[in-house]
This record gives sequence, structure tokens and C-alpha cells, in this order.
Amino acid sequence: MRLPIKELAGDETLGGTAPGELLLAALLSAIAEKDCNAPIFIDFEEISIATNSFLRVAILGFRSFCRENRPACPIVVANANYAVADELHQLLRSRRDALVTCRLDETGPHEARILGHLDEKQSLALNAVLDLGKADAPTLARKCETTQIGRFTKWNNRLRALVQKGILIEQTAGRSKMYSPVLEGLRYGN
Repeated sequence: MRLPIKELAGDETLGGTAPGELLLAALLSAIAEKDCNAPIFIDFEEISIATNSFLRVAILGFRSFCRENRPACPIVVANANYAVADELHQLLRSRRDALVTCRLDETGPHEARILGHLDEKQSLALNAVLDLGKADAPTLARKCETTQIGRFTKWNNRLRALVQKGILIEQTAGRSKMYSPVLEGLRYGN
């Protein structure tokens, strides 16, 4: 599902809490009657700037709603220019949070990466999943047994945190849970 921000907000310059609340309401309305089992792309094409307060209320607020009410629909920010991506990155870093961004066109998502901050153990778990393509906690514990993360519970906690941020997708496989990246080609860091 693709939600065009310029169309929903009616402007290319987005700032302030009140306009952020209006966009949040528009985003919620746009998905109200729709089924979702895939990422929701928040498309910032043609948006020139978005402030910290606007992004916090609208985008992080929408992600929180989807996390609670539509867990199978991670939020991905698409087509954000440098100014918007930088503002979002700074907001996420200040909150010790992260989310996925990409370029999106008619052929699908490209250049998927993570903006914001992952702690060292989350980064280790993410890199292990990215290396394997799909993994569960016991597999990661065996693969990375030289690390100090250790037990399955700790791996499950790291993987669950990455799901909460919308970076990994959780799928039930029998009695265990498998984790994979929200988008193919996802990368974090340089």
C-alpha cells in the first residue's frame, strides 16, 4: 500500500504538531477499510521539507498505531529527499529509534536502508538475519555463539525489538518464529 503524503497533506512543506495531527488522521482514514499484510509505504515524493515535530506526530504516531493495530503492516518511508531524511534521521537518533526508508517506483522498492539508531546487540542480530536472509533465535544463537548475547531469550528480545521498529517481519513457523527483513536488499550503516 502506498500513501502519497503530498496528496494527503495538501502541501509540500510540512511543519508543526497540528498539521502533523491532521496528516495522522488522514493516514488512519486511508487505511481504515483496507486489509494489510505487507509494508505500508509513506511516500514523501515532492515533499521539500518536514520538521521534527511534524514527523514525530504524523509518521511515528502512525507507526505506533500500526504496530498496535496492524502488526503485519510495517511502515516504510519512501522517496524522502535529503532534507526530510536528515530531519527524520536526527529525530530517530534522539529517540534511540530506527525505521526503514527506500526509493519507490512502479517497479517496487529500491535502496532500502535504515535511518536512526540501533544498539550494538540489535545491530548484531540484524546483520546476522541479513546474512542468512531468514532466521530464528536458536539459529542466531548457534551462528553467533562467540558473542556475549547468549541465550535464546536474549536473541528473541533483540529480534522482537527489530520487529517493533518495523525492520524485521516475524512469521510463525510451527512452534518457532522466523524473522526476515521487511524489504529485500536492506542495509544498515555504511
